[in-house]
Amino acid sequence: MFIEYVVFGVIVVVIIGVITLVYHKAPFRYLPSNKPKFTWFPKYQVIIQLPDWLQTTEALVTQLAELGFTLKTHDKTKLHFTRGCVLGDFSIKLTKINLHVELPLNDNPHFQLNAAWVVAFDTGDFWTFLTELKQLLEE
Repeated sequence: MFIEYVVFGVIVVVIIGVITLVYHKAPFRYLPSNKPKFTWFPKYQVIIQLPDWLQTTEALVTQLAELGFTLKTHDKTKLHFTRGCVLGDFSIKLTKINLHVELPLNDNPHFQLNAAWVVAFDTGDFWTFLTELKQLLEE
Protein backbone atom coordinates (compact mmCIF):
# COMPACT_ATOMS: atom_id res chain seq x y z
CA MET A 1 0.00 0.00 0.00
CA PHE A 2 2.81 2.42 0.89
CA ILE A 3 4.54 1.73 -2.45
CA GLU A 4 1.39 2.75 -4.38
CA TYR A 5 1.32 6.10 -2.54
CA VAL A 6 4.99 6.69 -3.29
CA VAL A 7 4.51 5.83 -6.98
CA PHE A 8 1.44 8.07 -7.14
CA GLY A 9 3.38 10.91 -5.50
CA VAL A 10 6.26 10.53 -7.95
CA ILE A 11 3.86 10.54 -10.89
CA VAL A 12 2.18 13.73 -9.61
CA VAL A 13 5.53 15.46 -9.13
CA VAL A 14 6.66 14.46 -12.63
CA ILE A 15 3.40 15.73 -14.18
CA ILE A 16 3.70 19.06 -12.35
CA GLY A 17 7.34 19.31 -13.41
CA VAL A 18 6.48 18.66 -17.06
CA ILE A 19 3.65 21.21 -17.02
CA THR A 20 5.97 23.79 -15.42
CA LEU A 21 8.70 23.12 -17.99
CA VAL A 22 6.24 23.38 -20.90
CA TYR A 23 4.85 26.66 -19.53
CA HIS A 24 8.27 28.27 -19.12
CA LYS A 25 9.49 27.11 -22.53
CA ALA A 26 6.30 28.14 -24.35
CA PRO A 27 6.69 31.34 -26.38
CA PHE A 28 4.83 34.54 -25.63
CA ARG A 29 1.85 34.94 -27.96
CA TYR A 30 0.61 38.29 -29.19
CA LEU A 31 -2.50 39.43 -27.42
CA PRO A 32 -5.53 38.50 -29.55
CA SER A 33 -7.99 41.27 -30.40
CA ASN A 34 -10.89 39.40 -28.78
CA LYS A 35 -10.99 37.90 -25.30
CA PRO A 36 -10.48 34.14 -25.46
CA LYS A 37 -12.88 31.93 -23.53
CA PHE A 38 -10.18 29.38 -22.76
CA THR A 39 -6.41 29.32 -23.35
CA TRP A 40 -3.75 26.75 -22.55
CA PHE A 41 -0.54 28.11 -20.99
CA PRO A 42 -1.37 31.85 -21.15
CA LYS A 43 1.70 33.97 -21.87
CA TYR A 44 0.93 37.14 -23.77
CA GLN A 45 2.82 40.05 -25.23
CA VAL A 46 1.58 43.35 -26.60
CA ILE A 47 3.20 46.46 -28.04
CA ILE A 48 2.37 49.55 -26.00
CA GLN A 49 2.87 53.07 -27.32
CA LEU A 50 3.88 54.89 -24.17
CA PRO A 51 3.18 58.62 -23.94
CA ASP A 52 6.23 60.89 -23.77
CA TRP A 53 5.94 61.42 -20.01
CA LEU A 54 6.15 57.65 -19.41
CA GLN A 55 9.20 56.94 -21.57
CA THR A 56 11.75 56.97 -18.77
CA THR A 57 12.51 53.99 -16.55
CA GLU A 58 11.82 56.01 -13.41
CA ALA A 59 8.39 57.16 -14.62
CA LEU A 60 7.37 53.65 -15.69
CA VAL A 61 8.57 52.11 -12.41
CA THR A 62 6.54 54.70 -10.49
CA GLN A 63 3.43 54.16 -12.62
CA LEU A 64 3.61 50.37 -12.34
CA ALA A 65 4.26 50.62 -8.58
CA GLU A 66 0.85 52.27 -8.27
CA LEU A 67 -0.56 49.06 -9.79
CA GLY A 68 1.27 46.86 -7.29
CA PHE A 69 4.32 45.97 -9.41
CA THR A 70 7.86 46.11 -8.10
CA LEU A 71 10.96 46.20 -10.25
CA LYS A 72 12.65 42.85 -9.70
CA THR A 73 15.64 43.05 -12.05
CA HIS A 74 16.74 44.87 -15.17
CA ASP A 75 19.41 44.59 -17.80
CA LYS A 76 20.26 46.41 -21.03
CA THR A 77 17.30 44.93 -22.91
CA LYS A 78 14.46 44.48 -20.39
CA LEU A 79 12.87 45.57 -17.15
CA HIS A 80 11.44 42.71 -15.08
CA PHE A 81 8.54 43.46 -12.72
CA THR A 82 6.54 41.22 -10.41
CA ARG A 83 3.42 41.47 -8.28
CA GLY A 84 1.20 39.20 -6.22
CA CYS A 85 1.98 36.06 -4.25
CA VAL A 86 2.89 32.55 -5.39
CA LEU A 87 0.39 31.24 -2.84
CA GLY A 88 -2.37 33.45 -4.26
CA ASP A 89 -5.51 31.85 -5.61
CA PHE A 90 -6.55 31.41 -9.22
CA SER A 91 -7.42 35.09 -9.63
CA ILE A 92 -4.91 37.19 -11.54
CA LYS A 93 -5.47 39.89 -8.91
CA LEU A 94 -3.76 37.72 -6.28
CA THR A 95 -1.51 35.24 -8.05
CA LYS A 96 2.12 36.15 -8.66
CA ILE A 97 2.67 37.43 -12.18
CA ASN A 98 5.68 38.71 -14.06
CA LEU A 99 5.74 41.65 -16.43
CA HIS A 100 8.73 42.07 -18.75
CA VAL A 101 9.20 45.36 -20.60
CA GLU A 102 11.58 45.71 -23.52
CA LEU A 103 13.95 48.64 -23.72
CA PRO A 104 14.17 51.33 -25.02
CA LEU A 105 10.83 52.65 -23.80
CA ASN A 106 10.54 55.30 -26.53
CA ASP A 107 10.45 52.67 -29.30
CA ASN A 108 7.00 51.07 -28.75
CA PRO A 109 8.21 48.35 -26.36
CA HIS A 110 6.79 44.87 -26.01
CA PHE A 111 5.15 44.16 -22.65
CA GLN A 112 5.13 40.45 -21.81
CA LEU A 113 2.91 38.96 -19.10
CA ASN A 114 3.15 35.50 -17.57
CA ALA A 115 2.58 33.67 -14.31
CA ALA A 116 5.59 33.59 -12.01
CA TRP A 117 5.29 29.86 -11.52
CA VAL A 118 2.84 28.12 -13.83
CA VAL A 119 -0.69 28.43 -15.15
CA ALA A 120 -1.97 25.52 -17.19
CA PHE A 121 -5.05 27.33 -18.51
CA ASP A 122 -6.85 30.65 -18.38
CA THR A 123 -10.42 31.76 -19.00
CA GLY A 124 -9.54 35.28 -20.10
CA ASP A 125 -8.11 36.89 -16.95
CA PHE A 126 -4.63 37.32 -18.42
CA TRP A 127 -6.08 38.82 -21.60
CA THR A 128 -8.27 41.22 -19.61
CA PHE A 129 -5.41 42.26 -17.32
CA LEU A 130 -2.97 42.99 -20.16
CA THR A 131 -5.64 44.75 -22.23
CA GLU A 132 -6.53 47.02 -19.29
CA LEU A 133 -2.84 47.67 -18.58
CA LYS A 134 -2.30 48.66 -22.22
CA GLN A 135 -5.25 51.06 -22.14
CA LEU A 136 -4.10 52.59 -18.86
CA LEU A 137 -0.50 53.12 -19.96
CA GLU A 138 -1.38 54.55 -23.38
CA GLU A 139 -3.64 57.28 -21.92
